[in-house]
Order: sequence, then C-alpha cells, then structure tokens
Amino acid sequence: ICSACVKMSSFSEQALQEKLNRLSASQDSIETLSLWIIHHRTHASISVTIWLQNFVQADPDHRLLLLFLANDVLQNSRRKGIVMFHDLFADPLKHAASLVSGLKIQTSVERIFRIWKERRVYENTFLKELQDLIEPQKKGVNPGASSSTSEFKLSLLEDSLTELQKFEGEMKIKSSVLSRVRIDVSSTSSLSKLKDKSSGGKFKSEFEDSSHKLQDFNECLGIEVNERKNLLEMLRQCRSYHTDKFVELQGLLKDYSNLQS
Repeated sequence: ICSACVKMSSFSEQALQEKLNRLSASQDSIETLSLWIIHHRTHASISVTIWLQNFVQADPDHRLLLLFLANDVLQNSRRKGIVMFHDLFADPLKHAASLVSGLKIQTSVERIFRIWKERRVYENTFLKELQDLIEPQKKGVNPGASSSTSEFKLSLLEDSLTELQKFEGEMKIKSSVLSRVRIDVSSTSSLSKLKDKSSGGKFKSEFEDSSHKLQDFNECLGIEVNERKNLLEMLRQCRSYHTDKFVELQGLLKDYSNLQS
C-alpha cells in the first residue's frame, strides 16, 4: 500500500487488541491503525470481528473512536481499490448503530453516516437502516437531515477539505504511475508498437497493465470530481450560514442601540 507498510508489525489478534486499546482521538493514531488493518487485509474478517467485540464492550467515547477508525478504513481502502471491508463492516455497523441510540455520541455518529452518504461509501438504503437503528422512534428519518444542521455543515466542511487533500495525494501518485506506462491505451497509435506475432504476448501484457492503470486513474478522478462538487456545495451553504448569522447579529446590535438610546 505504501513504503511505510513494509515496516509494519506482523498481524495477530493480540496485537490488534492492544492497538485498539491504545487508540486515541488524534488523527495520527486513527490513520496509523487504519493503515495497519488495511495492510493486513488478508485478516480483514478477523479484524472486523474484533472491532465489533471491542465496540460492544467500550464506553461511549471509545465507541466513537472505533467508528472513526471504521470510517478511515472504509474510505482509505476504497481509494486503494480494496473492496472487502465494505461488505465485512455492513452487519457489524448495524449492531453498532443499535448500541448508539440515546448516547451522547449519537450526533457525532450521525455525522459519520452523512459523510458516507456524501461520499457514497454506502448506499442510501443501507444508511437509512443505520439511521433507523439509531432513532427507532423516528422511522424514515433521512440520513441527510439534522436537528443541528448548521453545526453539521461547518464540521463537514472541515472533513471534506481533509478528504479532498487525501484524494489529491492519491491522484498525484496515480498520475505519476500512469505517466510511466509503456503503452498509451488512449491512442490507436499504440498499435504501431505491435511489430510481429512473436511480440504479441508481451504487447498484450503491457496493454492490459496500462489499461488497468488508466481505469484506476479514471475511477479515482471520478471520485475526486464528486468530492470537489460536494465541497463547492458545502462552501455555498457555509457562506449562506454566515450571511444569515451576520444579518441576525446586525439586527441584535440595532435593537441593543435602540435600547441604549
């Protein structure tokens, strides 16, 4: 996954448990463990099982950290083309959602679900299931709705900026990889490199390799375009929010001045 992964410690259930126990609210702590779990993706099923066991036993604050960790694993693995965590986390997330209802972390958890909706991490029908499990008394609540909409938008803006920076980093890497391919599959002129029948096997292998790299680049580019669209929409909402607050503040100042006079 990355050059740093070579230095990562080997996987064991005890090692994962110790790392989960030491998990803190710092971004570095969450991202480091997330990368470790993704690196050891051959043990993905065990990792998710242990994650859920810890979630059930944890206090509310640590449950939120575990959901932040799941969020990072889901989004980072998706960017790297690793799809197994998407399905493996589905049922455990339903169980986790049912344990969050009424807790002080509920609003923060709902914010995570909205991020997943914005970034299409999970389908809307599945996110609605999670939302209904959090608020069973409010069946049919839209995961995009919020009783603290303004607060959510401001927080989501920061998250979106951070996520876009990550995608830009991924795009630079993929662009660099694509620039070094031996065959330009986007141009028919590349067929001129097929000199004779004897070189067909090598050409086929290089052509398929280039095609996969181009497809990977295009998929990542599509996600980045959606991220930028989401960011633009959030910036518009943010501007509207602050404009409304400014008008409201002007009215309060005017009322205060009138009282003074």
